[in-house]
Order: sequence, then structure tokens, then C-alpha cells
Amino acid sequence: MAVSKAKPAAKKVTVAPKISTEKKPAVKKPAASKTAAAKPPSPKTVTAKPKNSKSPAAKAAKGNGKAHITPEQRYRMICDAAYFRAERRGFVGGHPGEDWVAAEAEVDELLRSMQS
Repeated sequence: MAVSKAKPAAKKVTVAPKISTEKKPAVKKPAASKTAAAKPPSPKTVTAKPKNSKSPAAKAAKGNGKAHITPEQRYRMICDAAYFRAERRGFVGGHPGEDWVAAEAEVDELLRSMQS
């Protein structure tokens, strides 16, 4: 009978991880909010907003008259006013160019009245 000699199992050597001496920047975690997140209103509690005769430009014109309106803000005000003019007539008839010109005149008048 032949006896086979098996090699002894290799010993497992564990290596400790290297410890870095470099300082890592502290990572700040955002603070958890103590208040509960606002829930959106249920469809039953949503009420329709009443139609307002004032355009967004008229609402934006309120104030002390010292605000500086940028060209981009003026353009946006004209866009909104022209849209609401078309909406008031139900988007039927009229012409977008006419709405734009009328809205531009309205916004410019409001901005002039803010300056004085």
C-alpha cells in the first residue's frame, strides 16, 4: 500500500490595513429637518382662483418705485401680459402680434409710473 503524503495547508496570513496619517476633510451631512415635509393639498381642498382683472405686470408694478427692472424681466412681463390678454378672450380670434404690442404698451406704462 502506498501512502501519499499531502502537503500541509498553507497558513493564512492576515495583513493589517495601512493607516494613513493624512487628514481627510470632514464631510458635513445636511441637518435633518425637524419639521415634517409639507403635504400637497388634496384635490378636494383645492379651490379655483378667482379671475383677476390685473395682469402680472400690474402686480409686479406695486412697490416703492425704486426697483430696477432688467430687460429680461421686462420681456417676461410682456410675455405674461400678452398671454393673459389672449387667455381673456379664450384664445379665439385676435393676433399674437397685436397682443404683444398692447401688452408692451401696458408694461411700459406701468414701468414709467413706477419711476415717477
